Parts: sequence; structure tokens; C-alpha cells
Amino acid sequence: MHEIHSKQTVIPLEGVGLGHITHFNFEAMLDSLLSDPRIRDSLIVNWDNPSKGVRCDPSHVSDVHTAKWFFQTQKRMCTEPDHLLCPIVLACDRAHCDEGGKSRLSLEPMLFTLAIIPQELRTQPWAWRPLGYLSNLHLVPSSEISTRLRGQNIRNTHRMLRLIFADIHRLQKAG
Repeated sequence: MHEIHSKQTVIPLEGVGLGHITHFNFEAMLDSLLSDPRIRDSLIVNWDNPSKGVRCDPSHVSDVHTAKWFFQTQKRMCTEPDHLLCPIVLACDRAHCDEGGKSRLSLEPMLFTLAIIPQELRTQPWAWRPLGYLSNLHLVPSSEISTRLRGQNIRNTHRMLRLIFADIHRLQKAG
């Protein structure tokens, strides 16, 4: 099992100097999620042959594993008996921490869970893990806001997401 510790990485951000990004090791968070006793025994996995998926009635859509795209993707991608299609579900929502919610103090976590966790469990807070936190781009002094270039916040957000998703990207490339 991997150690679960946050990492701090400083990256250059366009027009606002440096961004201090808090992020987590994806493998450690994945291990934490899959080893949670509230989740482990309920995973939607055919343990005898993970590449084949679980038996279900395709005419009754009840969860991700019953959707047509899931069957098609599983057939195309899971070519070996130990392959497992495991979609990652992402959520990101800024929480305002200041009085009146004026965006000056906010927290924006990037969270994930897995589609092989049944939907009724995915609605529980303990079924989600953090990947990282997006820096608050609104802490720039008001006098500097007018000097921002068009699209600057989007480009900076993408820089932060590239760092936060780096572990997932590396694992997908490795297979």
C-alpha cells in the first residue's frame, strides 16, 4: 500500500506569478478507495474473469456497467483475461469560505471515485478521494484584474489540472 501524503508543487501561472498546488498520489488514493471495507466487497467486478464484466440485463440500465458504451468499450479495450474496465468519475466544485461568497477565499477540490463502485455507495462522501486542490485564481488584487489576458484563468486552470492528473496519465500510458 502506498503512503497517503499530499505533495506541494509550485508551478508558473500566467499573469499571477507562482501557483502552489496541493496534490495527491493517485495510486495511493486508489489503493485507499479499493481497500475501504465499506466498498471492497461491493465492487462491480467479475472476479473470475475481469475482462468480461458482470452479468446483467442490458435492457435495464441501472448503473454505468449496464450502458451500451460500457459494453462496447469493454469489448474493444479488455483483450486479456486480467484487464478491467474501471471508469474514473470526477467532481470539482468550488466552496466559498468567505462571508458573502465573494470568491476571495475559496477551496476547489478535484475529487474522484470509480464507476465499479455501486451508485448507492458512490453517493457517500467516504467513497470519494481527493486528487488535488485548484489554486484560487481570484486572490489577485482588484487593481490587477483588468490587466488579465482573455482566457488567462482557463489556461492557468489547465496548467493546474495537468499537474493534478499527471499520475493518472502516467498510469494509463504504462497500461
